[in-house]
Amino acid sequence: MAAAKPHTTYEFGGFRLDPQRQQLLDPAGVPVPLSSRAFDALVFLASHAGEVLDKSKLLRSIWPNAVVEENTLTQHISALRRALGDGRNGERFILTVAGRGYKFVAEVRQHTDPVSNGSRDSTSPMADVSGLTRARTASFAVLPFTNLSEDAAKEYFADGIAEELIHKLARLPGVRVSARTSSFAYKNRDMDVRKVARELEVTWVLEGSVRSAGERIRITVQLIDGTTGFHVWSQSYDRRFEDLFALQDEIANAIVAIHLNSPPGEIATEAPDQRRPTRDLQAYQLYLQGRALALRAGRDNLRLARGVLTEALARDPDFARAYAALAVVFLHEFTMGTAGAEAYSQAREMVLKALQLDADLPEAHATLGVITADRGEWLAAHEHFRVALSIDPRDGFIHHSLALSVLANTGHVSRALDHACQSCRLSPGDPGFPLVAACQCVAAAHNTEALEHLTNAFRLGITPDIVLVQCVLAWTAWRDGHVDQACNAMVATLPPDVRDAGGEDAIRAVYAGLADVGLRSKALAALDANLGGILGFSLDRSVTAMHVVTWYTMLGAIDRAYEVVERQLEEKVRAGLIGRYWQALWFPELRPFRQHPAFQSLVQRLNLIEYWQVHGAPDGCDLRGGTLIVH
Repeated sequence: MAAAKPHTTYEFGGFRLDPQRQQLLDPAGVPVPLSSRAFDALVFLASHAGEVLDKSKLLRSIWPNAVVEENTLTQHISALRRALGDGRNGERFILTVAGRGYKFVAEVRQHTDPVSNGSRDSTSPMADVSGLTRARTASFAVLPFTNLSEDAAKEYFADGIAEELIHKLARLPGVRVSARTSSFAYKNRDMDVRKVARELEVTWVLEGSVRSAGERIRITVQLIDGTTGFHVWSQSYDRRFEDLFALQDEIANAIVAIHLNSPPGEIATEAPDQRRPTRDLQAYQLYLQGRALALRAGRDNLRLARGVLTEALARDPDFARAYAALAVVFLHEFTMGTAGAEAYSQAREMVLKALQLDADLPEAHATLGVITADRGEWLAAHEHFRVALSIDPRDGFIHHSLALSVLANTGHVSRALDHACQSCRLSPGDPGFPLVAACQCVAAAHNTEALEHLTNAFRLGITPDIVLVQCVLAWTAWRDGHVDQACNAMVATLPPDVRDAGGEDAIRAVYAGLADVGLRSKALAALDANLGGILGFSLDRSVTAMHVVTWYTMLGAIDRAYEVVERQLEEKVRAGLIGRYWQALWFPELRPFRQHPAFQSLVQRLNLIEYWQVHGAPDGCDLRGGTLIVH
């Protein structure tokens, strides 16, 4: 019986590095997204702090069995520096030693927790599963189940069975499960299971089907080795519908028992999630139906989702997950402009109720993070996302929302990009995530990467008519010198009424003025006459307004840029949502805007100083005694 290994962690600069759990936590306790190779490099560097490590030694030591080029190592070092906020050349953590290699210069404190003699064998089915080997091998992806019922409309029920298994497996000790947003991105796609396993970085893939008729339900599940593609276990279950929740527990236990090579009964004590999501099976079906409708989005689907979720809660007023799902529906309706401010208040009320009933719902914490960020409560929002990630660090939606709602708006451009890219890695089939990653690349002036992400979004189904798509195309074209192409893409972002009322002519005048200094007076006049006073809280109007701020700044009229920002801020204060749509403030082109004396007052009114005092100054800035210094 092999002895369990000691648990060693490293602390430096407020960060905590845990090799066994494959986790890096920032000073606020939020998991920092890293690729597996970048993580391996960081572990080696931290464990050899103070040593000058030449590149060949790093390559041999970190990846002895892989062919890795030197420029790939350089890319991983750059990614580590972005994740650690270490600057391009490394000052606090990873220093480049010219002509030799790299040196980890931060002071590292190593902590080793010895294993007592009474500890269980790490290879035992009942062992402490925090060890490196178990953490890497106990990994599952549950794909959407196939609906074999005669009623095609019951597809939502098959999806719900798979989702419930994800929820149950995720709560078992020592088991890592891809989040729903990750595995469900493969719905209706004919994919090789081995490719799915590689993309989701899991060992096992679970497929299944559901057939329901009257009061009976038949569920068939197959566990597949993600490396070989071979079926290692299959089982069919015929039960009465009223036994559904017990059946879900039985299947989850059986899956883990197969992995642990022990009888299912042996791990019963390791399956503490015997809580039912609801006491009412009809309410559960309504919840599943509402979730499916909400995920399809669209005005009509959201309205129907709101109705069935409300009905589910009428049947069971203590149904936490139904409250969380209804909160998302209200939030989407408000964002789409199909509901007023009352929907936003209802979203907040619903998510708070959900967390009051069940504090371990990561999606609810993330939703509350979005809501509090919209209100400009940045510290509270960051904490909600930290809790969400501590519950489920592999949920792409949480990384995506943290990047979009908090980090992008507070000037942490590099960290926003890292989390956006992590959402793409965790949910490689979700089309919305690469689109947002492309936007974060634009903010960081990584134009080639932005177009790569956009190409991936197109491949997954995103269409060019979306406002954010045209924004990415406009900025990348402009920076590459394609003025006409940039202008045409930017015109496509305008709301129709603004375009027809002179907005298109104004944009064409702006780009002419940006390309020819002699036409700048005409460009400014066109902005003043057509776009300078644009207001509105919807996405397209806010995007246009922030572009106007950028154009005024690039044309040298910074005071007029601040006038537009002031009107935008007044609009958002009236709505009680001052935290939305500020990412453009951190574009490279707005550096003169940020260096203007009025910027200090603006960030104070946006409640950003307090956030930066806890989580660090934005990229390219320092914070000294409550004053932001823009470099």
